[in-house]
Amino acid sequence: MSKHLHEALHHHLVKEGPGPLSLRDKARIRSCAGPGAGNWLEARPVCHAMSLSNPAISSVAFRWRFGLALVHDPSLRCACGKQIDREGDHFQRCMVGGHHVTRHHALRGATASLFRQVAVIQEERDASAIGPVHPGDAGLRLDIVADDGHTRSSTTYFMADVTITHPVSSNQAKLNRTSRIDGAAAQDAEANKQRTYSRASRSLAMPFFPIAVESFGRWGKSALWCIRDKAATLAINWEGKVNKRQKALILQRWWRTLSCVNAKMNSYLILQKLRLAVAHTATLRGGTPPAPINTNCWD
Repeated sequence: MSKHLHEALHHHLVKEGPGPLSLRDKARIRSCAGPGAGNWLEARPVCHAMSLSNPAISSVAFRWRFGLALVHDPSLRCACGKQIDREGDHFQRCMVGGHHVTRHHALRGATASLFRQVAVIQEERDASAIGPVHPGDAGLRLDIVADDGHTRSSTTYFMADVTITHPVSSNQAKLNRTSRIDGAAAQDAEANKQRTYSRASRSLAMPFFPIAVESFGRWGKSALWCIRDKAATLAINWEGKVNKRQKALILQRWWRTLSCVNAKMNSYLILQKLRLAVAHTATLRGGTPPAPINTNCWD
């Protein structure tokens, strides 16, 4: 009864047309309710990847998930010069600084470390270094490549590229779409990656998997399939069959690890950009900026 009650409430909140929530909140709820989005809430800090600092949890992670205000001074301006919003959406879209790159590299590294349990993984490889490709694809760089340089099998060797997308777009048409369709932002990000890498994938005869995750934690369909497939490979027993119980335990650990890394680095990005905004605004007002920012505060 409780399950049906909550499903009905969820449907009422995200339904199309006028309702109690804004389009932004509808897109947030759809993303937060997606596969893998809330696994960091269940994780125990048994390793570095699965540990979150108190500021990351209390100041950002919970508030971000619940749609609470992250910025309490509406006069703050981002380092790019634009005024920021209370929810922190501008920080997700602003590319000033290296915070987005740091977040991307952390998630790529965590994903690659899991895949290394089932294959020989290399990170950041140029497509031309893997094999013959179209001249227009020679400069493409793959985040993750499973290739030991010898015999190649389509079931063992693959390519993947990690991307993080924000479902709350400044484009009204895109915001309408993400507020109506579950995982629309991740779906669009996957489609963009496929358009970029599909020709190289065919040239190299290696399957390509876009690993897309939304900033609220929802994973794309390709990422879900790829990670589940690699977990199944790791759970194959000596008879050549998948041990379903072992696969479930592996997936539980993998999803919690990836979810924690995503939540941790998302908190890092928002707090670091907020600190830059405070420093930038203080400078504009002729005051003294805060102390230097500690970019290693999440180690």
